[in-house]
Amino acid sequence: MVLANQKVFSTCTAFISCLLLPCMVNAQWSIVSLHPTGALGSFARGVSMAGQGGTSITTSGSFASVWNGSSSYVNLNPVGATSSSISAQSGNQFAGSASFGGTSRAGLWTGSSASWQSLHPADPSISASRVWATDSVTQVGTTELSGQFRAAKWLGSASSYVDLTPVSAVVAEAFGVRGGATVGYFKTSFSGGERAALWLNNSAVLDLTPSSASSSVLYDTDSVVQVGKAEFGSSNHAGIWQGSASSFVSLAPAGSISSVAYYTAGGVQVGEADYGSGARAALWQGNSNSFVNLTAFLPVGQFQSSGARMVWTDSNATYVVGYGRHTDGSTEALMWVSTSPVPEPGTVIVLTVGIVVTMLRRRSG
Repeated sequence: MVLANQKVFSTCTAFISCLLLPCMVNAQWSIVSLHPTGALGSFARGVSMAGQGGTSITTSGSFASVWNGSSSYVNLNPVGATSSSISAQSGNQFAGSASFGGTSRAGLWTGSSASWQSLHPADPSISASRVWATDSVTQVGTTELSGQFRAAKWLGSASSYVDLTPVSAVVAEAFGVRGGATVGYFKTSFSGGERAALWLNNSAVLDLTPSSASSSVLYDTDSVVQVGKAEFGSSNHAGIWQGSASSFVSLAPAGSISSVAYYTAGGVQVGEADYGSGARAALWQGNSNSFVNLTAFLPVGQFQSSGARMVWTDSNATYVVGYGRHTDGSTEALMWVSTSPVPEPGTVIVLTVGIVVTMLRRRSG
């Protein structure tokens, strides 16, 4: 009976996986161009209920921009700044940097140019700073000290700045943060490869580089799993981790020569995969077989490459933002929208357990 029940359980869980994965694999996506009329280029990096954040490039310069589902946008460039860009967002908080007098300064916005708040540390030896990620409470990114990158962390103010760089490292950067977990990379020598870094609250850094990888970088975390890339031979593999080097799972689609995962939320990961003819915006649900080539939904012949940077889901749809690159090299901010929402983890668990229990009862009877 035990072996029989085990067989039922295995069959059932496989069946549930087949039911759930097609939610995104077979989903249809509509495309929204966020590219401002007359702009030379644009790039979307964030999405939330507050809109889509990124950068617009005009004849006057590059400026932090917020869209609300169309090409119309709000210019967030702070007064006195020569350029600016949004790297991330969470809720109604947008994060990135602005350039003042040639110096990049980390900062935050809440939807208007006047809301700019500088996070640039007061230490005069720090020549530049930038926020790469925010979870509305904590911001992480990079500062530059004596020409070298340092992993940085803030709690909403310049005075809260903390240098996360390990003592043994020569350079480090932080790219993702949520729920007390921060991810990025560090290097212990200038000639060595990057080491995937996980900081948990204020604990010492954990090295999540897979044993057979020559280098690795983490770009995001949802506090439980981490995503990024690991290099094996001469190929980068998009990957997902669960807090240890040995937990690495490659997301690299079959036939790809390079791939990377930049963001994860609700069991979905987004990034890029390259088959040798340019990057393709990519979406996964935890394994390589779930790969969705989002480029397939773009207008034929308009883009030579594309990439996805963030995914967000509400009760109505799933939204992925990124870019498409034209043959002349210019980029266009894009948003993919699917009305096939990703099932909540709790729903998946309840459904799975319910069906398994029912099958086991019938088998026992």
